[in-house]
Amino acid sequence: MPEIRIAIIVVRNARGDFFVHRRRDDKRVFPGLYGLGAGGRIEPHETPTQGARRELLEETGIDAEPVPVIAFPFTSGAVHYTVHLFEVRHEGPIPNHDGEWSWSSWESAERVATRLARGELCPDTAACHAWLKH
Repeated sequence: MPEIRIAIIVVRNARGDFFVHRRRDDKRVFPGLYGLGAGGRIEPHETPTQGARRELLEETGIDAEPVPVIAFPFTSGAVHYTVHLFEVRHEGPIPNHDGEWSWSSWESAERVATRLARGELCPDTAACHAWLKH
């Protein structure tokens, strides 16, 4: 089975708030759960940074160089992934990506921690939370 690589790009502003989105209920993977920033599959011809930059631009309109944090194995059901976690700093509004999300906004680190404790974050995003600087 080919390696499935995904990029998660956490977006934060100068206040330390996270850009949070709620996945649409009709999504095949993790419907209705919350994610931080942007993310998706890294194409076979892309490096992790190239894939992260493309996903960030496609989903948020942010054209920035994602900073790598860590890569780690992750399993969801019978599917095994390598998650490449990145961070980006950004100020200002980010348009809602209607094809991906039903809602999006900036939220404090405390609110994100509450979502984590309640099991509201996508499992791959929840696995990234420990690696983020608060």
